[in-house]
Amino acid sequence: MKRERVILTALCLFGVLLGGEEIRRGGLSGVVVDNSTQQPLPGVNVFIVGTELGTATDINGTFYLMDLQPGSYHVRFQMMGYEPQTKLNLPVSPGRTFHLNIGLIQTVLDLQSVVVTPDFFKKAKDAVVSDRSVDFTEIINDPGSSMDVQRMMQALPSVVSGSDQYNEIVVRGGAPGENLFILDHIEIPNPNHFGEIGTGGGPIGMINPLFISEVDFYAGSFPARYGDKASSVMDISLREGNRRKRETSLDMGMSGIGLLSEGPLSGARGSYLFSFHKSYLDLIIANTGLTAVPYYFNFQTKMTYDLNPKHKLLWNTVYGNDKIDVVNQDKKASRGAENVNVKGSEWATGLSWKALWDEHTYSLLTAFAVQNWWWYRVFHDNGTVYSKSDITEID
Repeated sequence: MKRERVILTALCLFGVLLGGEEIRRGGLSGVVVDNSTQQPLPGVNVFIVGTELGTATDINGTFYLMDLQPGSYHVRFQMMGYEPQTKLNLPVSPGRTFHLNIGLIQTVLDLQSVVVTPDFFKKAKDAVVSDRSVDFTEIINDPGSSMDVQRMMQALPSVVSGSDQYNEIVVRGGAPGENLFILDHIEIPNPNHFGEIGTGGGPIGMINPLFISEVDFYAGSFPARYGDKASSVMDISLREGNRRKRETSLDMGMSGIGLLSEGPLSGARGSYLFSFHKSYLDLIIANTGLTAVPYYFNFQTKMTYDLNPKHKLLWNTVYGNDKIDVVNQDKKASRGAENVNVKGSEWATGLSWKALWDEHTYSLLTAFAVQNWWWYRVFHDNGTVYSKSDITEID
């Protein structure tokens, strides 16, 4: 009886201490620019919908909403001469600051009504562009995508999936290889683990969704600047790291376990984002005696550095490595001919220089390199090779 009292007393004391501990608060920060000229917009009103909390951007278009309780918030951005924009369900975590990049679109101010008399000739309307823009909060709140941006796009009109096992997208009956993927101005043929030659999908995505700021998806009638793809364009914009303090977090899911780190560079003149992700299914399945166990890992990084207030450098790198070994167990049935080794790797790196020349002119120059490697071998138990392949694609 005495032992139970001691345990009960300890639990009560722990509950009191836990209840008295103050919950760590978080915050929101970001930069607001003109969507057409990329110039920073000072004086933009930024406020949380349904509350009296708000602020305004400074001369560099930067804003901070700090000391917020953990949760999700709807944040609205307003400025005269621009269309208001609302970001829904922005996450605020304890002790962390969520960074945003906002582009406002110019609009014409409403004046008194004007009566317009139509002409006698009817003009054909322009084709409606089939596009969709999603941000980070929509990706993490999508119930069936498992935070995979390609699987999320499979639910859109005119888009179907190639198969249940792959995140491949097929747009308006086109071929899988007709889709263009752009990651922060870098063209990536297939940003997935275990992808196949000539396709743009795989069972597991390689792009860290926690890096994503916004995704523009065009299912047709996309601008000519995207080049020679025939079916669709997925333009993925990555966010910048936290410029005020360093933050580290762990995430775990069915696809693996990962580490994310971000923070300032060179006295807040820049920032970095780094993540590492690795599978752990081999630790579980291998002990069951099953074959065809997948191994894969990837890392991704983004660094931003301000040369001066008008010139900025952006460096992005992503690398993925995967392999799978199928070892024959029933030698009598297969006669030792079902030993298969499959390996592959994908990497992309690029440096972008963004320059604001005046109030109406900016330039963006990107140099990048991309490589995909596929290798497999089918062999007998005695070492006899029946088939092998070694293919490398470089852009």
